[in-house]
Amino acid sequence: MAFAWGGQDGSIKRAGVAVGHIDTWEMTATAGEAEHTALGDKDGKYIYTKRDHTGRAGGTLDLDDTGQAAIVDMFMKPGTLSLVVLELVNSGAYKFYGSALISNVSVGVPLEDKQTISFDFKFSDGVYRASS
Repeated sequence: MAFAWGGQDGSIKRAGVAVGHIDTWEMTATAGEAEHTALGDKDGKYIYTKRDHTGRAGGTLDLDDTGQAAIVDMFMKPGTLSLVVLELVNSGAYKFYGSALISNVSVGVPLEDKQTISFDFKFSDGVYRASS
């Protein structure tokens, strides 16, 4: 089972401080399943196991901002990787938020000379939804 959402607003936070704006995002929620059939059952029985919330996000990057530079540096320099807090807004009606791992970070400079960042994310220990 899977559900998908997307939006065009959000933020990325480190140490409780918003350090970047998310321009676009998409997230898929999936639930694992396992067979739970007992010996002698005539039909298969299944249960849900765990939920995962993963996706991709992108935004504008300002490497002169120390918070944003720290996120890029997490992947470029020796040291410990840390969770970030993502807040993903969907059409202004509600938001998803929680601690997340980020990976596959890409930094680009399109023709307009505006630096961009995109990354994959996976919420850790659940994702929460609230009115925005």
